[in-house]
Amino acid sequence: MKSAGLPAGRNIILGISSFLLFVSYVPPFFTTGDNNYGQKLTFSESHIEVEFPDIQVKVGTYLGNETRNFYGYNPPLKLDIIWKHFLGSGKTVVTEEEGTEIWYGAGWTGQPLIIREKDKDFLLIGAFDYNLKKIDVATGKLVWQYRYDDIIKGTGTFCVNQESTDPEKKYYIIQGSRKGYENPQSPDSISSFRAVSYLSGKELWRMRIKKTDSYSRDVDGSTLVINDTAYIGLENGLLMVFDANNGYESEGIKRPEVISQHPLYSDLDRARHGGNLVTESSPCRIGNHIYITSGSGHVYGYNLNSGKIDWDFLTGSDMDGSPVATSDSCLIVTIEKQYISGQGGVMKLDPSKEPDDAVVWFFPTGDVEFADWEGGVIGSASVIDLYAPEKSVCAFNAIDGYMYVVDHKKTDKVNLVAGPDGKTMFPKPKLLFKYKTGPSISTPLVFKDVIVSAGYSGVYLFNFNDSLRFTLLDFFEGIFEATPVANDGKIFIASRDGFLYSLGDTLSTDACDGDIVLTNLSEEKRKIKIDFEIFQKGFTKVSDFLEIASNKLNNILKTEKGNVKIQSELLIAETAERGVSGNIAMKLSKKYSGLLIASLSENAVNYEGSHQQQSEIPNTIAAIEEKQVSEKTKDNIYRLPDMIHTWVTCNISAKANKKWLLAGLRTTAISKTKKQIIPDYFDNTVSVSSGPYHIIAGSFSIKENAERYYNKLNAKGYHTSILGPTKGFYYIPLYSFSTREEADSVLRKVATGEFKDVWIMKF
Repeated sequence: MKSAGLPAGRNIILGISSFLLFVSYVPPFFTTGDNNYGQKLTFSESHIEVEFPDIQVKVGTYLGNETRNFYGYNPPLKLDIIWKHFLGSGKTVVTEEEGTEIWYGAGWTGQPLIIREKDKDFLLIGAFDYNLKKIDVATGKLVWQYRYDDIIKGTGTFCVNQESTDPEKKYYIIQGSRKGYENPQSPDSISSFRAVSYLSGKELWRMRIKKTDSYSRDVDGSTLVINDTAYIGLENGLLMVFDANNGYESEGIKRPEVISQHPLYSDLDRARHGGNLVTESSPCRIGNHIYITSGSGHVYGYNLNSGKIDWDFLTGSDMDGSPVATSDSCLIVTIEKQYISGQGGVMKLDPSKEPDDAVVWFFPTGDVEFADWEGGVIGSASVIDLYAPEKSVCAFNAIDGYMYVVDHKKTDKVNLVAGPDGKTMFPKPKLLFKYKTGPSISTPLVFKDVIVSAGYSGVYLFNFNDSLRFTLLDFFEGIFEATPVANDGKIFIASRDGFLYSLGDTLSTDACDGDIVLTNLSEEKRKIKIDFEIFQKGFTKVSDFLEIASNKLNNILKTEKGNVKIQSELLIAETAERGVSGNIAMKLSKKYSGLLIASLSENAVNYEGSHQQQSEIPNTIAAIEEKQVSEKTKDNIYRLPDMIHTWVTCNISAKANKKWLLAGLRTTAISKTKKQIIPDYFDNTVSVSSGPYHIIAGSFSIKENAERYYNKLNAKGYHTSILGPTKGFYYIPLYSFSTREEADSVLRKVATGEFKDVWIMKF
């Protein structure tokens, strides 16, 4: 591919559109008794005493985890600007023909990482001004920045050297950049992949990127770290396997220890693609394999046991999006329209089968030229599987200008479609929804009932219900190539206008002091009560209605220290003969995220109305008096809090002589305690050796590391054990079950927080 990020036609377009906790249990990279934080390290023969900062990895790599299907926590319901931070600009050589350009902000893939440190959240993002930056989530202020030799396009990976005694070297980010603005293409000068201390922003090491048959020596991908070993695909077309914690010093520069390297192209690919053999994607893991897509047109499977590539699926086209793992152990890969006679699009592969039989389905997208692209999908797809696997939703943005949403587990096996070669026929997945968002190379985010989609026209925020009916909640105009990330009712996304944006609900942010949001709280951490209050008052003027509603809500929104309480009393407004339009209801619901529109009549309002189509209240409306509201209706209303975000912006039209209700909620949201509490389902009533199906918390190639993690979990109250060695690995199970169904049921409860990346294995 021409490097993702509008290599050609960029200035014209800009002018028109004005957890994965990566723990590496190996000896430390550096050995020293000194540090830069005023902490005294006491050495003895038996132990080392040092106080480390409290660090929690919330989003530690591109698309969140080793399966590339985690997008953060608690997406917003609005896209107001909370703050924006100017990232700056930098010069870069696009191609030899196009020469030098100045790029602003940050672009593809550009997803921020989120790290929690001492009860505060911080973002880590690389920008076009050559700097990797640490930014305070609450304020948008810069903490530190480290300068590379060229613009930074990719997303870093947060690492923890568990054996290090120096906090500065214990926590670090490994991040790539373009090759270097003024660097010649010589063997020894390109070091576009580096490790930077999380605490200080100082360089720890840099990797030399050698020249190959590929024309690029940039590093756009994100590293996958598995226990002791790191894996990344470089734009020189090599898969690098290396030790991020150990290395050597050469000519005064520290280098990581390379274990092995594997070409991601063949001699035939050189003939077909020339020098376009770059790998820009990030590897993902399924079982004992990692998978990576390449610009050479392949999806490769690297066997973690043998240390060799033993699976190779050929599409023939450029592939820049990262492979994404699904709950049924398949891969979703994206395909550009280049070097192929058929269309680009998205494909689901089953890597447990031979490559010739691996295609589950193919979804072609339109052949539309935009910038240097001819169609297909450039970014990655996203799946709902970690948030609501029963829905099997998959979303992706295409060059043809549409965001597509499909069911990745349902296919049409009768009406087949031609694959990328234009000849081979494949099933097509069920299309659930598509929306004209404009061309995009960004990856959308899919949550339990929310989709965030960014592109060259702006950021779109969608809601969908259990019936998979979609509603546009909000839109924020701008030029975006980067992938956003969600955290506590906000998203963070970098723009080509030069800024990093924090977008969310300004009301919720103010009321909660940035610590908690109304929606998406777990049942253990919230209780919801609705009180009915009837206002027998007619409104002949829309302005009167708005004033009373606004004043009432402003008066009852409160925040109390300690437990956070946000109250929004039920507001029932009875319209007079004139009625109130759905547009007014929209204004209120957009201003107050706690509002929803509902009818207390037996005939429910069509809550699934979209922004393009209004839903009408039934002709027969019960008299609005509390005594006339049936118990059935009250039960329906009491269930509304669980779906408030589904209905927050539905449209209602009220005709003359029809009565309707604008209802708010009284919500008490109990904030998360700082003390770690073992969840209720870890009650030790299930033996860890009761069956062959195990929920695995970690796997290690070194027994001592497994024992260390075992002791850590047991110290926290989790009664675990060590299984193995099996195929060279030791496994730490949290629970064991006699059936897969039992394991799946508990996995959905366990897979959160520290254990969000657990998986099931059968021994």
